[in-house]
Amino acid sequence: MELRVTKNSKGVYCLQYDDNKIVSGLRDNTIKIWDRKTLQCVKELQGHTGSVLCLQYDERAIISGSSDSTVRVWDVTTGAMLNTLIHHCEAVLHLRFCNGMMVTCSKDRSIAVWDMTSTTEIMLRRVLVGHRAAVNVVDFDEKYIVSASGDRTIKELTSLSEIPQPYRRQTSSGSNSNYSLMSVLMED
Repeated sequence: MELRVTKNSKGVYCLQYDDNKIVSGLRDNTIKIWDRKTLQCVKELQGHTGSVLCLQYDERAIISGSSDSTVRVWDVTTGAMLNTLIHHCEAVLHLRFCNGMMVTCSKDRSIAVWDMTSTTEIMLRRVLVGHRAAVNVVDFDEKYIVSASGDRTIKELTSLSEIPQPYRRQTSSGSNSNYSLMSVLMED
């Protein structure tokens, strides 16, 4: 079997597959979903403004990370973009999600831990730092988050039970000559 992407796509950076489909992230800023039997592209997802560097999918969603510093959530059936997560300030290099939690890592040397109530309700729970170079890969289980970095280290970062609950974002705006208030973050 050989699947050939178009010459304009400039290359494939990541993929995941199952018995029916192959989902690929491309340098041309798109995600392509291929029928595994016919080898035809059945959907092209557009929305990232940089190369798609990492992705993972399940029966509900495709989640992708990009050199545009965003994480985007897509409906796996329709291809509709459901959510855009903006936290990292440089390329998102790797991500993993499972059982209502997601971790992302970035060239900005940080790891973001997210709570996923649903594909549209995703809240930043904690930011973990400690690497001295880009965090290239991250994975987790029910106890630990493990990361590897360009600083030539692999770190077991924390016990998941020690990570605080998500922040609740409360937003208010207004101003007069004496004050200006844009937003306040409060822990639950």
